Amino acid sequence: MKRFGVAAAIFLVLACLAAGSASGQPVPGKRFELGTAVSWYHTSQGWGGVTVDSYTNLNIPLRFGWFVWKGLELEPEVTAIIPLESGDGGVTFYCEFKIVYNFKPAGKLIPFLGGSTGWGNGLPKRGAIAGSGNATTMADGLLAGVKYVIGKRIALRAEYRFGIYSWKDTEAMYKEGGTLHNGNVGVSLFF
Repeated sequence: MKRFGVAAAIFLVLACLAAGSASGQPVPGKRFELGTAVSWYHTSQGWGGVTVDSYTNLNIPLRFGWFVWKGLELEPEVTAIIPLESGDGGVTFYCEFKIVYNFKPAGKLIPFLGGSTGWGNGLPKRGAIAGSGNATTMADGLLAGVKYVIGKRIALRAEYRFGIYSWKDTEAMYKEGGTLHNGNVGVSLFF
């Protein structure tokens, strides 16, 4: 896990250096970005017409970005993972810290790349909530996407995230790891 985090940091630094001085502030005069998205997941498994497992949850990330230098942005994010069916456990949280590089806008489009590391007591996995009060989740990841600026303060944001996670339940002595692929569409407000 640590090796992947180091690789993500190196990748991000190289991407920033490659952009060099051609980059500028993504939205002129704005230093901060507040964004959110809503994801709904449902999955069910069954055999012979009988549903064995069914999971439905709502994921709501809230992120705050700070443009520290030209297109370089520090972007902490907290995701509430809310089960929509009884028996799926309680609300869990996943906190993520991202470093994102926003390339010089091409008209209204702002492409971006980034790296992340995160932790929490839950993680959206295969539509289910992997987590509880006894769980610890950690993940490192990479992300890429684009923002489409509308007016001077609002942008639609679409991104793809790839992560490597580890999940451990201290009470059940259960441990696992794997990869995550996540598409995310949302909105951002610049100020």
